Amino acid sequence: MAKQWTQKNRLPINSIDAPEFRGAETWRELWNRIDSVCRDIIAGEAENIILVSHGGALAVWHQGLLDFDVHDRKIGPAGGVSFFKITENGERIIQKLNDLSYIEE
Repeated sequence: MAKQWTQKNRLPINSIDAPEFRGAETWRELWNRIDSVCRDIIAGEAENIILVSHGGALAVWHQGLLDFDVHDRKIGPAGGVSFFKITENGERIIQKLNDLSYIEE
């Protein structure tokens, strides 16, 4: 049923400023919201951070953490466990990306 609703109501996306559904955030709006939080967390003093969210927001988080531009969609949808490290000299390293091995088959 959800799949049918999605197919019926999805809007064509021709830019990062076009919402996928009526009343939804655009990619740029989502990016700006998540990127702002990402920068605040990175600037903080925490040694370890645990972030739990849905796949779309996590995909934006991954891109922001890796310092990509809003137009770069280099990382696909997220939904697994990811580990990132920021070294003392500011290098950003992916240690694990979207790992789903914790799910038992």
